Amino acid sequence: MKPNPHTLAVAAGDTLVALRRVDQLGVVNGTQLTVERVKVARLTKTVTVTARRGNDIIQFTPEDISDGKGRVRLTNGLVSTIFRSQGATVDQAFVLLNDKFDRHDSYVSASRARGDTRYFCSKSIDASIRASSGEFHSPIDDVQRLDYLAKRLSRERVKTTTLDLIDVAEFAKAHLKRERDRRKELSHGL
Repeated sequence: MKPNPHTLAVAAGDTLVALRRVDQLGVVNGTQLTVERVKVARLTKTVTVTARRGNDIIQFTPEDISDGKGRVRLTNGLVSTIFRSQGATVDQAFVLLNDKFDRHDSYVSASRARGDTRYFCSKSIDASIRASSGEFHSPIDDVQRLDYLAKRLSRERVKTTTLDLIDVAEFAKAHLKRERDRRKELSHGL
């Protein structure tokens, strides 16, 4: 299976995020790097990136930060998912909404910015409105979009854990019995 070919154009001033741990460079998944310089050797065409990691300057080649399949594990640092951005704070946030967002997702995306958070709608919103209403040919206006988003973004999806799926009292009773049997077994000396 061939890796998905993707070119990430990089220039001085770009913000990148490392997607894997590389101890020699002092980066882990999520480390932000600001590109200072990109140099291509004339003869070998080897690319060397000089970047700022916090207050430190590091140099690396794409091979230094690639995985076992040769994929360079860097991404654009200006674009992120709401899950990767949890705990991060930025000056401004631009959020592309889709019909999968709920109350939790909208809160997380809104709370990332010190200043403005601007929401944009994906075209998939119109398709979702048509599918839920059954009106496949009528035009959709902004009032319908806002009404649909208000309903979607206010819904709450309760997260479940494995403890929600078992009878905790029954599990505790069985565990206590196993512990008693085990102690009894261990108390018999050889």
